[in-house]
Amino acid sequence: DCSAEVEQLADLAVEALREQNYPLAVQYFQQAAKRPTGNCKELLDNCAMACLMAFDNHACLVHATNCIKLDPKFPFGYLHRARAYRCLQKFDHAIADLTAALELRTANSPDICREISLTALEQSNRVVNGCTPPPQLCPSAGRVQPS
Repeated sequence: DCSAEVEQLADLAVEALREQNYPLAVQYFQQAAKRPTGNCKELLDNCAMACLMAFDNHACLVHATNCIKLDPKFPFGYLHRARAYRCLQKFDHAIADLTAALELRTANSPDICREISLTALEQSNRVVNGCTPPPQLCPSAGRVQPS
């Protein structure tokens, strides 16, 4: 169970997300996660998602990995980590995490299958004639990521 302080920080984070202030949302989620009752998969996963939206893919990897360590059967940790890997163009890692999420057989399985296909397509088109393509649209956040 979360303490009142953790719930208050999580509420502030959600409000920051509504206002599209993703760095502030990450800050609140991270503060909540540091509290004794804040180390739960849902909070860590929300923090990972907010990191994605703030284009902090490396922090997303940390939070999603911690989420997976807490509950390896919670698919959203794998999904958010896969999206961070995809934004970092680490397609093999992204596909591995998407496959792990797919193996959990959730209601999102058809969407995960499509995401695996898109990631594989991005991987196959990544290098054309030895050149790196221009910046890619990051599908998790819908914004251009630098290459």
